[in-house]
Amino acid sequence: MSYRYALAGNPNCGKTTLFNAVTGSNQYVGNWPGVTVEKKEGKVIGSETDASIVDLPGIYSLSPYSMEEIVTRNYLIDEKPDLIINIVDATNLERNLYLSLQIAELGRPMVIALNMVDMLEKRGDTIDYPLLSALLGITIVPISASRGTGIHKLIHAAEHEVIHATSNTHLDRHCNLGDPPDLYTGAVRQAVKLIEDLIRDNCKEHDLPLRWSAVKLIEGDAPTLEKLNLSDTQLSCLESIVRELETDHIDREMVIADQKYRFICSVTQKAVKKGHEDGHLTVSDRVDQIVTNRYLAIPLFFAIMGLVFYITFGALGPRLSDLVGGFINGTLADAVRGLLTGIGAADWATGLVCDGIIAGLGAVLAFLPQILLLFFFLSILEDSGYMARAAFIMDRALHVIGLSGKSFVPMLMGFGCSVPAVMSSRTLENEKDRRLTIMLIPFMSCSAKMPIYSLFIAAFFSASRGLAVCSIYLLGVVVAILCAFLLQKTVLKGGHAPFVMELPPYRLPTAKTLSLHVWEKLKDFLTKAGTVLLGASVVVWALQYFNFSFQHVQDSSQSILGLIGTAIAPLFRPLGFGDWQSSVSLLSGLIAREQVVSSLGILYGTSGAGLAAALQAVYTPASAYAFMTFALLFIPCIAAVTTIRREMNSRKWTLIALSFQAVVAYFVTFVVYQLGRLVMLVF
Repeated sequence: MSYRYALAGNPNCGKTTLFNAVTGSNQYVGNWPGVTVEKKEGKVIGSETDASIVDLPGIYSLSPYSMEEIVTRNYLIDEKPDLIINIVDATNLERNLYLSLQIAELGRPMVIALNMVDMLEKRGDTIDYPLLSALLGITIVPISASRGTGIHKLIHAAEHEVIHATSNTHLDRHCNLGDPPDLYTGAVRQAVKLIEDLIRDNCKEHDLPLRWSAVKLIEGDAPTLEKLNLSDTQLSCLESIVRELETDHIDREMVIADQKYRFICSVTQKAVKKGHEDGHLTVSDRVDQIVTNRYLAIPLFFAIMGLVFYITFGALGPRLSDLVGGFINGTLADAVRGLLTGIGAADWATGLVCDGIIAGLGAVLAFLPQILLLFFFLSILEDSGYMARAAFIMDRALHVIGLSGKSFVPMLMGFGCSVPAVMSSRTLENEKDRRLTIMLIPFMSCSAKMPIYSLFIAAFFSASRGLAVCSIYLLGVVVAILCAFLLQKTVLKGGHAPFVMELPPYRLPTAKTLSLHVWEKLKDFLTKAGTVLLGASVVVWALQYFNFSFQHVQDSSQSILGLIGTAIAPLFRPLGFGDWQSSVSLLSGLIAREQVVSSLGILYGTSGAGLAAALQAVYTPASAYAFMTFALLFIPCIAAVTTIRREMNSRKWTLIALSFQAVVAYFVTFVVYQLGRLVMLVF
């Protein structure tokens, strides 16, 4: 028999790490139907049963406020998984258990995976696991997802629970309702019981959990009320019960929260023994006194990112890229050309393979070491907990320009890839903030633009690689800030939602986690190289090989691509790069930004150091920097454009966003080029 598990928990509690540990590489990543929230599924490894698991979005409660909460809530209620694995951060037990109690009220079989127990023990705290399990009435398994300890016990406990489960709610079956006090007491408990009696038949008819429905009706949950389809008489009775409850207590939603937290406090006081007095500063607290200091935080952030860029683009990355590029453009290309010549292959076939595929893909693959280095360091910063601090310290700066602090997280993701960054804007409740964030994300320098920077910086700014790459990344941020100020003063006026986020404790990233993150990025890059970039390289080669009569031309400027490039080149001449090769390579970047370098490699017939030398004969330092600026700010790739259209849910706003990006890119590049020329004249 096969079983379906659901993995639910708060953000930053190690849920993704546990999911990877439970499924290994046997997982599928997609989107939830009708929304763009990522959906992960996988087969449970090491299980004696045929079990699959779904990684639900990280949430703090099952209230339907954000898209993540709606997705998780709907899955748990409508899909009714055979078992729910609730992962809980042992170092932050009180807050995490609030979601646990909500899940328990659904009445589904449930196991709590108490994660980060190793960190809890390091700070001197201890938990009586059997007592905690007895008080909650839920099976608890202590684990450390990052170290892989307790995973097999968790899988075994899940199997045991799902096989022997009944349909009764865990709290009703197991909780000791005497001491500590029951979850709901006094008037609240009485109100819950009255509402349960009132809606019992409706819950059976619509297949909804009784306790859950009663509690949500007290909270005024509209989706639950709609699903139950109560009669007018029932609605009148419900309002009477709630009004009486509000007479003696605070508002209806806070009544439930107050009772739950009171119960949680009672449970933790009995089951948790702290190794230090209240007010004791942990290591994370001491580090945060420096990292989040109002005077040191931002300079420290730029210093850290500067060091990352220096190693990636200055000290180590270029040397590794030269080795890879030399092998592809030299040893591999010569060997393949010799092989094809030896077997008598046609000239066009040799040209396609060597000058099209190898030169095109080689121009991009040469920068693979730098891409991996950047993702390696960013994974360290993210897994350690520093990136959450980066979002926190930027909140004040964003408020100055009228942007919500919540926008920083999607914009930060934009340094990796614009597609998931735009998708993550769904977490912003305010429509104005969401549209503004989507319009600004493409100005962030995604990883696909990195080969462009690496190529031009190696050719023109080798003496100051770190400074050059920092400046181009910073330029994107500055442009985004200025555009945010402009837009929120004109077409996107209005207030913004407050920014509340959790700062996870600092953790030492494990080699396994880092390697998994880097491998995922490497796999995505190689997949794109083997599909999109390969196909685009073949098309670019064919267009520069044939004329409109489909005859081979020796002078590529007379080819199909050359004639198209010559026609549009005047548009780019004021920006410093008016040759046809530059024009068509930039347009090919709409397919994928990496294709810009591939196209240049094909059009100049070389890659690596040879391509850098070819560019030095065409560009000046000012025009080279202008080219990088335009590639940074121009309309993103087609995948990002499609995502923007879907998230905007408006053709009008999509056209506004793309037009705005094109105008900004042209204007800023023009200014950069003219300033660059002026500097060159003066110095």
